[in-house]
This record gives sequence, structure tokens and C-alpha cells, in this order.
Amino acid sequence: MTPERLLLETDFQRCYWKIAMSFLSRALPVMAVLLLILCSRFAIAATDLPTDPAPRAAALIDRGETLRLQGRLSQASADLEEAWRLAQASPDPALRARAAGAIGALYLFQQRLADAETLLRRSLEEAQTAQLPAVAAAAHNHLGLLQAGREEPDQARAERQRWLVRGSSTVTTPQEKVQGQSLARADYEKGLALAQLANDPEVGAALYLNLARLDAGSVALRHLQAAHTQAQRIAAPANRIVQFVAISRHAPSLTGLNKAETGQALRLSYTTLREAAAQAATLDNQRLRSLVDGQLGALYESQHRFREAITLTERAAHAADAIDATDLRLRWQWQLGRLRRADGDPKGALVAYRQAIQHLQTLRFDIPVRYVGGRSSFRETLEPVYLGAVDLLLEQSAREPDSTHAQALLREARDTVERLKAAELNDYFQDPCAASPVATAELDRVAPHTAVLYPILLPDRLELLVSLSDGQRRVAIPVPAATVRQTAQELAQRLRPADDALQDYAQPSAQLYQWLIAPIDGWLTERKVDTLIFVPDGPLRLIPLAALTNGQQFVLERYAVVTAPGMSLVDPRPLPRQELRSLLAGISESVEGFPALPGVKSEIQHLQTVLPTQQTLMNQGFIRARFQEEVRETPYRVVHIASHGEFGGTPEKSFVLAYDGRLDMNQLEELMQAQAGETPIELLTLSACQTAEGDDRAPLGLGGVALKAGARSAVGSLWMVSDQAAQALIPAFYQQLQKPEVTKAKALQQAQLRLLKQPDLAHPFFWAPFILIGNWL
Repeated sequence: MTPERLLLETDFQRCYWKIAMSFLSRALPVMAVLLLILCSRFAIAATDLPTDPAPRAAALIDRGETLRLQGRLSQASADLEEAWRLAQASPDPALRARAAGAIGALYLFQQRLADAETLLRRSLEEAQTAQLPAVAAAAHNHLGLLQAGREEPDQARAERQRWLVRGSSTVTTPQEKVQGQSLARADYEKGLALAQLANDPEVGAALYLNLARLDAGSVALRHLQAAHTQAQRIAAPANRIVQFVAISRHAPSLTGLNKAETGQALRLSYTTLREAAAQAATLDNQRLRSLVDGQLGALYESQHRFREAITLTERAAHAADAIDATDLRLRWQWQLGRLRRADGDPKGALVAYRQAIQHLQTLRFDIPVRYVGGRSSFRETLEPVYLGAVDLLLEQSAREPDSTHAQALLREARDTVERLKAAELNDYFQDPCAASPVATAELDRVAPHTAVLYPILLPDRLELLVSLSDGQRRVAIPVPAATVRQTAQELAQRLRPADDALQDYAQPSAQLYQWLIAPIDGWLTERKVDTLIFVPDGPLRLIPLAALTNGQQFVLERYAVVTAPGMSLVDPRPLPRQELRSLLAGISESVEGFPALPGVKSEIQHLQTVLPTQQTLMNQGFIRARFQEEVRETPYRVVHIASHGEFGGTPEKSFVLAYDGRLDMNQLEELMQAQAGETPIELLTLSACQTAEGDDRAPLGLGGVALKAGARSAVGSLWMVSDQAAQALIPAFYQQLQKPEVTKAKALQQAQLRLLKQPDLAHPFFWAPFILIGNWL
């Protein structure tokens, strides 16, 4: 069994175990047992490690750091956490320094930044005690990465986004970011002094490389040249080659260079790779040869030398195949796809993209989807693989004369988009099991009078892929993705009040209508579509589709609109028409510094008269233990929470406020999945929550909350709603929902139309933020 397969199976084991526990909590023991049997099939064989604590910790550190450098973060975690436990009981400060530094570096790449900083500083202290300058230098290197990647505070990011929306071409870097870079530089320079003291060129090369990433122009080039000089002195050939590849990879991306300096950077990249290639040829190491050939192919790609790049990349892929290195196979097949397309071979490019996606699906449990900068690397490392394939499939479908083959290509494009949506949610929640898609065959069963709209943002155009009851349709709109993004961000900003005054939203709303609805209007009218399921992408997640207008009417007035994180993630069964036993929870008082919500009391009181069977947890009654007890003991169909909450760009920034503290997404999942009986929660409503302004990843939390909570549908808001609007809309929604012939989507539509018809509530600010997510029936 190869190491890649061994590691992969451990992740399947973990995922099956998690799902099995979910089945047990829902009183489905047969399914749980079947999954536990599968889990046992993936049990990993123990490798030989010393049994004495100190040697065992040292061996675990070595193996864990190797796994971390290969991107196997979850596997590295098991080794390094055990090593740290053993080291803490050891009297040896050198062992404690190494273990703290290793686990701190891992936590850094897992975005556990507070834990990472604590452990890296502990490593520094222990290294000073043990007089280990090389270990201290490595700790400074990782602390520098942590400081350089400090994320902008939400307020600063929102202000920057507002400037971008208003068209400012110069945006001041937030002071916090500047301070982070200054602290990073200080750590790197301290690390360099220690690396020189320890005569450790490997750490020195890494520090100079990170300084080059921090700087620009001739200063960055000098740092990179110094990194190359240090790398040449690394004793271990494999480590030297890896550092050469890293230096070569960064050289072409240096900014602020004049023409002569640009030439120097390119020559440095070529020279370094040639050195790496010559040294790799003397080693019996296919992985290193694959890395060198593939990176040389990438360098030729940047110079538009496509034929040479293809030859080198194919050779790199062959070497990766020989050792079953799935991570490299993914990387080189994606590169081959880009190269073949650029070289005028779209069919060959599609073959490569399909193979890349297969490798990506295999590796999806353990791909490190976070950069040190605190922002998800998903859009840089995974999304382009999916979108590259979708782009080719859509173009080939347009050239395909056979309608059957064209439909097959469009279905494959849709299925690829669905995989992308699931992967993006898994990335957001940092949980490979968060989104488990249904079989793609289910996606072909679109009900009559229903349409599914996938807007796909590509660099040169907007594609609309529409699933109808009689097949797939697509239309390309020649507007660049950047223009669509800017317009969507502008509409999202204008739908919210500015200085307590409602804003004019007509122009961006009408423009988005012309791009998203007008091109497909004929298909929808011909099929008498009355329910439109919207699967948004990027900044389109920030806008309510119902608020788009053609100047005479809103989308809301023609369609009941549903937002889906992905159709493959939605349970399509209709709502069983039975008594809606409901749990109402709310906070009207000021808690944890959040302002009071006086309208919540009236909202809950009104719902007590609307919903026939309900339990209410209000203010001090809405504590986490009581909430969990209610969900565990009573099979509620509807859970309604009227309390402060926000969905941010990461799960850590997403929460719902209980009286005794915040409930983050993982806690909400734990509380809600204790649901009594086998019947899932039908509807989770969050009437006072909002999504973070200006962050197009924030709605992923709102879109995924139903999945995490085990609910089939959720109703939430894209921004903080007024008390007047909530008190009018929410009871009307539940009244409509109790009518046997009314779906959830149409219940929300009718409630929103009721507000639209009231002159003082007709502005979309009042009715448009409410969106239905998930099941619409």
C-alpha cells in the first residue's frame, strides 16, 4: 500500500465515523453499523515507532513534519499532537522546543492562529534555554509568516470594499496590515541572525525567500538571490532541490522590477531550476524529478513556450504516476489542461482537466485549502480546476452538432459546478464531510414549472446554465467576470441604508436583471416556470435575486425564489403536511455588549398566536443547555431563533447568540443534531441574523447553516432587517406555510409581496434580505 493511499484511507475512516455517529444520534442503528464496518475496513496499520517516550516523540516530530510539508495536515496533526504531549512530560528543553515548533507550524497552516502563536513563542523560549539557534530561527520564520498573514479586521475590510464599490482606484492599506508586515520583517531578521549563528543555510534560505515575498522591486530580488546562495549550501540534496524549486517558482512573480531586473529574475529562475534538474538526475527520487520538470514546465508556460512546457509537464506527470503521487498528478494535469488549451488543443485540454478533477476528488479530504494569509486558498488552488473544465465543456457543447452529445456535455458541466459547490462548502467549514452531494442522476429530475439557474463567472464572460424539466440550456453573455462582480457589489451596498437613508438601487438592479434574467426569460415563460432556484457564485451570493428589476416589476413578482448552496446538497422531498411543532427562541435584552432587540418580544408573541404547537425560550430561558434539551427530547419540525447573529468569511466568525454565549457553527451542529426521533428539522429560521458586509464568502455560512444544523431548509437574512419588516413578514410567512397547497418558496414569496404592496415597506431593504435556502417544497 502506498503512503498516499494509506493516508487517504485514514481520512475516509474519519469521515465514515462522523457520518455513523450522526446516524446513531438519529436512531438509525442499522445504517450506523454498516458505516462502522466500512470504517473498520480503512483501519490504518501501525508503523514501527519507538516505545520509549523521548525517542518516540522525536520520531513522531520527524514524520509529522514530513507529512506537513507534503500538505497532509490532518495526518501530521495526529503525529505532532502526540509528540507534543510526550514532550511536555520530558525534562529535555530541546525536545520541547522542537515539538512546540513543529505543532505550532502545523497550527499556523491550519489557521489556528492563536494556538500557533502560543506554541511558536513557547518553542522560542525552550530553544533559548537549550541554546538551539536553528530551532529558534525556524520559530521566528513561522512567526513572521503568521504576522505577515494577519487578516484585515472585518471593519477595515468592509471599508475597503465600500471604496472599491464606489470606484476608487487608490485604496489605502489598512494600518493593521502594515503593522503585521513590520512585525513579520522583525521576526525574519531575528531568524536570519540566529540561522547565521547556527550556520543553518536551510532555514536561512527559507527566511530570505519569505523576505522576498514581503518586499518588491530590487530589494525583493536581492533577498531572492540571497536565498539562492543559502540554498546552494544546504547539505541534504533533496532539501536543497526543494528549496531551489521554491525560489524558482517565486522569481517570475516579483513585482516592481525594471526591465533589467526582470531579466535577472527570469535568469535566476532558469538557473536555479537547471541546478535542481542536474542534481535530481543523480538521485533515485521520482518525486523530486517530477517537481523539477513540472516547475520548469510552469516557467515555460509563463513565457508562452507551450510546446516545450507540454513535454516537460507530461514527463512530470509520468513520474508522478510512477510513484502514485496524487497531489503532483493533480498539479500537473491541471497544468497540462491550461497548456493544451493555450496550444489550440481543447479536446486534449479537457482530457487533462477531467483527470485533474478525478485526482482532486481523491485528495479532497486532505488538501491544505488555507494560505497563511488567513484567506482561503480555494479560489487560487481548487476553483480554477473546476472552472477550467466547465469553461471547456460549455464551449464544446456550443460546437457540438449532435443535440444528444451537447446535452451530455451540459450535464457534465452542471455536475462539475455541483462538485465545485460542495468543495467550496467543505472548504468554508474546513470539514471534508460538511457537504455530501447526492447522486448526480437526481439532478436530472427537475420538476415542472421549476428552473435551476447556475450563473458561472468566467474571466471573459458570464455563462448562464439553466436546468429545466426537459433538459439543460446555456447562454453566454459577453461581460467579464470583473464587471459582474463590481455591479453585484454595488447593488449589495446600495440595498443597505447609508447614514440611515435608503439608497437608489435601480441602475445596478436593472443591469443585473439584463445579465441574469432577460437572456433566459423566453425559456422560463414558455415552460410557465413559477419557482426559480438560484445557485449563486462569488459576489452574486451577496444579492437577493428577488430584488432584480426590469423597470416594471421585480423578479419577486414573477417567481418564488430559492437560494441553494448546490442542488446536489438539497433534499428534494416535499414538506409533510402535518402539525408544525415549533421551538421559538429569542433574546430581546442586551447581552454580551450586543444592543437590545425590542422588536423580538413582539415577534415571538405574534408567532405564539400563529403557530399552533410551540415551546418558547425567551431571554434567560434561551441558554445552550436548555435549547439542546428541548431539541433532544421533542421532535420539532420548525426551529425559529430571533437573536443577534452574523455569518462571516470563516466559520469562526459565524455565530448565533444565546443568552449564555455565542453558538458557533460547530456548536450549533452539535446542539441541533441531537434532534429527537428520525424526523429531521424541516425549517430553521434565523430572523435577526445578518451576513458580513462586503465579504462574498460570508453567505456560504448562511447557505451552509441548514446543512450543519441538519435542517432541510433555512430562512435567513443578508443584512440586519428592521423590526417593522420582521414583525410583518415572519408571521405572514408561517401563516402561508400552514396552507396545504403552498410550498415554502411560495409562502416566502407571498409574505414578501405583502410588504412590497405597503408604500412604507416597498423598498427592497425591507423585504429582500429574507432568503429561503435549501428545500423549497
